[in-house]
Amino acid sequence: MWGPTAGYFVEQHKVPLKVVPVEPQTDGPALPMVFDISMGVRRGNLELKREVEAALQKRSADIRRVLLDCGVPLVEAP
Repeated sequence: MWGPTAGYFVEQHKVPLKVVPVEPQTDGPALPMVFDISMGVRRGNLELKREVEAALQKRSADIRRVLLDCGVPLVEAP
C-alpha cells in the first residue's frame, strides 16, 4: 500500500498497526517501490508555479508536521 494511504489508515484504525517502509526501495533497476507526492501547474503558468514553490518552501515545516500527524512515512532522498 502507498505510504500516505497506509499511514492515514493506521492513524484512523482502532487496532494498533505499524507502517514499515519496504526495503529495498527499488526491486531491480526499473521497478521503484517508493514514490514521491507531487503537484503541478498548467504548462506555461510560470507565475502560479513560482507562487506554489514559494508557498511550499515557506510552509515546509507545517507540511512536514501534517504528514507526520497523518502517519505518512517519510523516506529521505538517497
